[in-house]
Amino acid sequence: MNHEALNLEEKFSRFSELWSPRVVAEMNDTQFKLVKVQGEFVWHSHADTDEAFLVVSGALDIEFRDGTVRLESGEMFVVPRGVEHRPVAREDLVAPEITLNGEVYMEIGKGGLYGDMGAIARDEVDGDLSEEVRRNGYVNTSKVGEYEVRYRVWDRAGNGSEELVRKVKVVEEGEETGNGVFVAKMEQDSAANLRPHLWIEVDEHGITIWAERLGEGRWRLQVTEDLGGWDGANDMYLDPESNQIRIEQPVGTLYYRLIK
Repeated sequence: MNHEALNLEEKFSRFSELWSPRVVAEMNDTQFKLVKVQGEFVWHSHADTDEAFLVVSGALDIEFRDGTVRLESGEMFVVPRGVEHRPVAREDLVAPEITLNGEVYMEIGKGGLYGDMGAIARDEVDGDLSEEVRRNGYVNTSKVGEYEVRYRVWDRAGNGSEELVRKVKVVEEGEETGNGVFVAKMEQDSAANLRPHLWIEVDEHGITIWAERLGEGRWRLQVTEDLGGWDGANDMYLDPESNQIRIEQPVGTLYYRLIK
């Protein structure tokens, strides 16, 4: 008895001929065949047996006289005996689409934490390629400066996506930048015993407080300075389910401290 598993990808790598089935296993009276396909096969049917299609890589259309079934990687379909059909493997010439998670431009305080949010990618043939996205670049949060992180992905046919760039600027705490973004000055509460990464974005719509959670539970951000006519409660709350609070107020500099 052979105890080795059958690696279909490895079997496929051993030949390059198209529409030339190779028997890789047999069970009872059934043969399992591998075949590389491209373009259109002839219309045909099998009078005495069903025909199963399992796509290992890429995509396959199975055309019928009354419709089409499209299979992507990992999907399977059985054509009943006697049903006329035609397999069609269209050449993949379309590059995958890639989209950044999070902001294209970020500013964080020196000594803060930068957690890259990556990108998502999808190809019309190969499906979800997010795990295949290649990232190049490094953000040194201990050194003030501007950094770039680049993202790109390729599908199995070799089509490359556009290259996306995330720009990250590391600034001194309390520095006011030219585009209206303030890096918050924070006093650490000794009782809290943790220093999360917090920063503030200010624009004509108001103030957005962003936080990267390093612990469990609810955080309270207590305002300790006047915010240009802000009247009302001085406490803001950040729940674990969210990492953003928006406060519709005039632009101003906000100082706060963390209370556990």
